[in-house]
Amino acid sequence: MAWNCDDCGFELWYPIAVSGLEVTRLGLYAEDKFPGRVILALNTHAENLDLLDDETLCAMWRDAARVGGVLRNLVNAVRVNYAVLGNAVAHLHVHIIPRLETDPLPTRSPWVDDRDSALLNEEEIVHWREMLGRALAR
Repeated sequence: MAWNCDDCGFELWYPIAVSGLEVTRLGLYAEDKFPGRVILALNTHAENLDLLDDETLCAMWRDAARVGGVLRNLVNAVRVNYAVLGNAVAHLHVHIIPRLETDPLPTRSPWVDDRDSALLNEEEIVHWREMLGRALAR
């Protein structure tokens, strides 16, 4: 069910079937703090943005903007955070994190949010994957 990079072993746990993404693949980040949070991973192995050719770099951000816009509308987010870190995992990927009006910590980074979190159960994972897949198919 997961997708792995053959070069570095990066694993996208809950892939979402989406047609029309140019150079990336999408996966659900299956925790409950930020409903709808996803990870967008580059299809081919790369570790740094500055090593991408202009066409791939632009296509990656077009994919990210498309996913973020659909996600923002789908969950009625007031803001969407896009994060590319690269210090923990050596495969280029973008965290796309919807921020809701009800967010108890609206000005804090998701990485410093110390609220307890839980993994989504299998039913919730299926629900999010199907809902995001349908929304992105439009």
